[in-house]
Formats: sequence, structure tokens, C-alpha cells
Amino acid sequence: MFKSLQPHRVAIFTAALATLVVLPPIMDPINLPKLWILVFCTSISIFSFLNSKLEVVLEKNRIVFVVCGSFLFSLLLAAFFSDTSLHRTAIGVWGRNNGLLTYVCFLILYLIVSLQNSELPSKFLMKSLVILGLVLGVYGFFQSIGIDPIPWENPNEELLLTLGNSNFGSSILAITALATLMYALNDVKTKQTRFLLLVTFLFEFGIIVAARPIQGIIMVLIGLAVFFGFSLSYSQNRKLRIVSIYWWAIQVALGLCAVLALFGKGPMQSLLAANLGSLKDRYFHWIAAVKMFQENILFGVGLDSFGDNYRLYREIEAIQSRGTAMFGTNNAHNTFLQLGATGGIFLLITYLALVLYTGWRSIIALKRTPDKKLVGGLFTIWLVLQLQSLISIDQIGVAVWSWVVGGCLVGISKFNIETKLKQNHVKIATKDKKREPIIFFTPVLLGVVAITLLPTVVNDLNIRQKVIRLVNSSDSANALENANALYSEALKSPEPALRIVAIEYLLSVGANDLALSLAQSNAKEFPNSFEAWHALAVSYEKLDQKQNAIAARQMSIKLDPLNQEIRKLLENDRQSN
Repeated sequence: MFKSLQPHRVAIFTAALATLVVLPPIMDPINLPKLWILVFCTSISIFSFLNSKLEVVLEKNRIVFVVCGSFLFSLLLAAFFSDTSLHRTAIGVWGRNNGLLTYVCFLILYLIVSLQNSELPSKFLMKSLVILGLVLGVYGFFQSIGIDPIPWENPNEELLLTLGNSNFGSSILAITALATLMYALNDVKTKQTRFLLLVTFLFEFGIIVAARPIQGIIMVLIGLAVFFGFSLSYSQNRKLRIVSIYWWAIQVALGLCAVLALFGKGPMQSLLAANLGSLKDRYFHWIAAVKMFQENILFGVGLDSFGDNYRLYREIEAIQSRGTAMFGTNNAHNTFLQLGATGGIFLLITYLALVLYTGWRSIIALKRTPDKKLVGGLFTIWLVLQLQSLISIDQIGVAVWSWVVGGCLVGISKFNIETKLKQNHVKIATKDKKREPIIFFTPVLLGVVAITLLPTVVNDLNIRQKVIRLVNSSDSANALENANALYSEALKSPEPALRIVAIEYLLSVGANDLALSLAQSNAKEFPNSFEAWHALAVSYEKLDQKQNAIAARQMSIKLDPLNQEIRKLLENDRQSN
């Protein structure tokens, strides 16, 4: 079945599905289904790759194997020394899912595409981004005018698309808009098609502008500046190459003005100062991540466990900036700092090496490959995604494109390089029966992992259904029955945050004993979770068990020593005890 599918096509289809797939009936309709589809489709990608007739020449790919292998080894090392649960390490925190499985799948897709030493993956990728952008653009238009076929809770009519957040929505539309424009300027044969693509670009950019976040607009503008800079720098016209020097100088000056504006200074401050609050918030996340990294430099605090440790490392200014100590964050909002803080120095260094290697191969591709516009377009998209990763989260539907585009750049950089096939090459997809176990083992392993994720998805779905039944209970007897059902289902969940949601609903209908029992179990199983101890304290207070609430509050303070609001609640419990 998969012999007719080219490996790079399957990998790119996987990225597209990871962007598009959502599952509205469950509690986390965005990230959990994206993780499942990522793992499942990556197993198909591996099978397609191993079953193809591609010859992998080690002489041309030795470095990419070393870099990818080092990153994988660092991931496994961080996972092995992690103090967090196996579920958290593998799947990641609920609502993010940036655990071991996510990065292993990203790495596999990168490797599969990078080993296709031709222009085909790059051209197919650009076409795929154009089509994806058209689909998302149309959906974004209907979403912006309040006609949404998916019943999201979106009262402000933000540009959520299939990413669940307006920043992510505008970001993915930004890279598809850039791909559409670059495809129109490069691979289109007829004027009519070029005109339609340019209209599509303007349509997508218009939707980005209409959305509240400025992140997508900045990504498009930076992308345009970089792409036209590449076009000038690598032009066959000497005068245009000279113009490129001035072009890059102007862009650097504008970039410096933009950075100053975010701090309320310079000529562009009126345009960007409104985003100072968001950047300032992220700045404090970064400070906490640096401190977290310094104190856990070897293996970090545990993959995707930033949220359990953030309150121990945050500055008092972070609380003052938000105006409350009760809200934390579960991500550093910077991929490099996130990996360093949660995975340690080896993971940070190998990830940095992977990024630098991709950038280096991209420059080589620009120099060697005749199709400068294609490579320049891909390099532009990859650079824009790297810049976005400095201030954002590795959201699966967005981040997957960084890895796939990077892999295409590495692959095309080796295109047209004459290399003799020596004895140190590996031939994939032979009919030798001795190789059949190798061909089947890896994809079957990931397929089994994908299947093991299904109970988590089912549990998430069941909790949502039982919450709805509890809220819509017809009478007290029915409410008690539904509360017991929710309690039983929530107890099966390996996600402390999901259990806390159930606790809140149980308390809201007066099922305090059930809420307390669930909260006790949650705090026992996840002792490093501030939210778990806070929920336990609230449950004790509902049952007027002040002495027990005091003990829970004291544990909360140990996990969040700067939280004066919890200290006030603790004092209130002591006074009323």
C-alpha cells in the first residue's frame, strides 16, 4: 500500500494533518489529537521511507545522522533522569504535549525529508503550504465573521483556526501566506494562476491584519524583507547585488527600531508599544527559565515540566507585572530556554547544533542550487519560524513545519552533488527477507505507541461528556449520580490539570466529599503541582476542615514562596480555625 507513496510526501502530509486535525468533543480538542495524529502518521512515514527504493549515502549524510542522533540521545538522557512521571515525560503537560514523543516525531520527519537529496520535497512542500493556506484562509474568514462550523468557545471571534490560540493562528497563516507569494513569483507558468495566487496572498494577509495579534503581521513583514533580500543578494545582476547591501542595512535599522519600540523608545514606539505587556510577561518567563537551567544544568527539571517549577524560580516583578500571584505558566515561551530548563545542557546544545546545522546547509543550498527563489523562499519561512520560536511555544501544528522545512533545506543542499556510491552506503527497501524485521520494527513500535495514546483520548472525551451531564443534571439525585461518574472517570486520568477541572465542577454542584477525595489523590500522586495542593486546600475549606486546609496551604507556599495571596488565605484559615 505504501510502496507507491514517496516518503517526503507522507512526511509533509503528516505535518499538514498535525496542523488541521482537531477533536472538539474532548476536553483538550487541540493538542492531544494533534499529538496522536503526529505519532500515528509518523509511523506511516517511517514505513514508507523504509519501504522505498531510496539509497541513503552515508558519505553525504554522515553529519545529519550525527546531529540528529545526538539530539535524540540527549532527549532520551533527559527522559531517563527525569523525576516526573513516565506519562508526563512521554506525552508532556496537558494542553501542550511537548514531551518526548513530540520531539522524537519531529526529528524523524526532519530526518526523512533531509535524506531526500532532490528538489522534489521542497517543491511539494511549497505546494502543500499554498493549499493549506487557502484552506485555513477560507476557514479563518468564516471564523472572523462569526460563522464557525466548529463549536469553539470563542466569544471574541479571534483567529483560532485549528490551533486554539490567535497567536498560533496568525503565525501559521503568516507562513502559508509567504509560501503562496513565493510560489506565485517562482513556479507559476500562467499569468492567470499568478494573479489568483497573489489575490490569495492578499486575502490571507488581510485576515491576519484583521486578527488582534500583531505576531502574524510581523512574521509576514520580516519574511518579505528577508525573501527580497535573498533575491537581491543572489541576483545575476551585479547592480542588484550592490542594492542588496543597502537593503540589508535598512532592514537591520528597522529591526533595531522595532526592538526599541517594544521597550517604549524610538520612532516606532507608537506602533509596537501596545505589545510591551505581552513581551514583558515573556521576559519574566525567560528569567525563570534561565534560573531553572542554572540550578538543574545537567538534565533539567523534566521534559515539559516547566509549569511545576516556574513558581519556585519566578521573580517578584513577574507577579507585579501580572497583578496577581495566582496565575503561572507551563512554558518558557522560548524553545531554546524551554528545552534547556526542562532537558538540561546536553539537550540545549544538541538542539542548538541542529538549528545551526540547518542554517549552514541552507546557506550552502542558496549558493549551489540553481533555483534561488525556491531555496530562498524555504529559507525565509524557516528563519521566520526560528524567530517566532524565540517568543512562543512549540505548538505542534506550527512547530512541525519548522522541522519539515528545515529537513527540506538540508536535503536540497545536497542536490546535484556528485558522490560515488561506496561500500559505506545503506540501501533501503530491498526484498531481502533478512531486512524485513528492520523495515517493520520501527513503524510498528511507533504505531503501538499511538494506540497506547488512545485511552488518554478516550478518557479526555469521557470526562467532558460527564462534565456536561453533571452541569445539566435534572435533580439532586441525578446530580449525585453524575458526580460519582465524573469522579470515577477523573480518577483514571494521568493528567493533574484535568483532574483539577473535575474537582472544580464537583465543588460547583456541592459534591464536596467527592471533590476532596479526588483532590487528595491528586496531591498525593503529583506532589510537585502547586495547583493540586491549592485545589486540595479549597476542598478542605468547603468542608470546613481548616486544620487540614492549613497543611495544604503550607505545601502550596513551599511550591510558590512569593505568593502573598496564598499566605493571606493561610492566615484566614488560621484565624477561623
